[in-house]
Amino acid sequence: MAVLYLNLDKIHNFENQISISLTNFFTLKNIIFLAIVLAICIYLIWRGIIAIRNAYYGNKNRKSNISHHYWRIRDILIEFRDRKIGLEEFIQALKRDISCISGIAELKEDRDMLKLKLFEAEKELIKQKHEKSLDYIRIRKYQEQKEIEELEKRKRLIKGGLENDKREILFKLDTCNNRVFEKDNLSKKEYQALIEDGFKQVNEFCVLEKKRIPVLVKPFGNHTIPHEFLVWSVKRLIKKTAGIRKIREHLTRDADLTFEFKGKEFALEIEKGELLRKHKQLKEKIDDLNQEYPKRWMIIVSNRDFFTKYKKFGFTSTRKRLSENLAKLLKDTHTKIPYV
Repeated sequence: MAVLYLNLDKIHNFENQISISLTNFFTLKNIIFLAIVLAICIYLIWRGIIAIRNAYYGNKNRKSNISHHYWRIRDILIEFRDRKIGLEEFIQALKRDISCISGIAELKEDRDMLKLKLFEAEKELIKQKHEKSLDYIRIRKYQEQKEIEELEKRKRLIKGGLENDKREILFKLDTCNNRVFEKDNLSKKEYQALIEDGFKQVNEFCVLEKKRIPVLVKPFGNHTIPHEFLVWSVKRLIKKTAGIRKIREHLTRDADLTFEFKGKEFALEIEKGELLRKHKQLKEKIDDLNQEYPKRWMIIVSNRDFFTKYKKFGFTSTRKRLSENLAKLLKDTHTKIPYV
């Protein structure tokens, strides 16, 4: 019994000690501490769960993202191959996709492939722009050539029309038989047509009007402009002289001008000094004149300085005194002493 009581006392003492210990343990300070430790444990567990969940879904999303980019790259390449998108749009898509997969290690080979495609595409774009510029230049050159050809065609048509007008004007003016024209009697079109046909404008002394007049002259053969004009001017004078008929101009060895007066034939020789250096030809010319037109011929000098040199060969006149000397010649009263 004594032992039993002793054991009961120990048990009661042990329970008391436990009760005291629990009472001391569950003080406010310890409760707060325990609560904090519990909260930390719960937080760590929660974070672990979240990390595990994120790791799972992150890996799943990463795989999905890689797959998305992979198929997107494939679709872009196919669209470009099938010409559903243009080169510039393809280049922009490549740049965008290269940027998107720059941090994905699994797509490094695809990124390198895209960079190569981008380099080739940009190179092709430069080439196309260059070709486009060349095409524009070719088209512009072709258009300009067509414009030039059209202008040339119009020019030929206009020129053809002008040539027709010119030929008509020259035909009406009878330039085959007339080689001197008074400028004041010409229209602008006639003047221009004669100039284009080789006529030259000069101011020469007219034996009829006894003054210088502006004329257009086109010499025949080796004749000079002064010679051609003087023949024309003398012809005008003798046409105005009463009784003179059958006026003829000769372009061969005969006298420059011949005409009939009272049934007799007269001759006028225009000289500009060339025969003075050709004595044999001058002698032959004088002999022919004396034989064909004895005392009915006259030399007309274009330059007063030649008068003295020619008068010893026969009846000679200057341009200014031609009217008076012509009258003497026609009356057969000249005695080789003409008016000077």
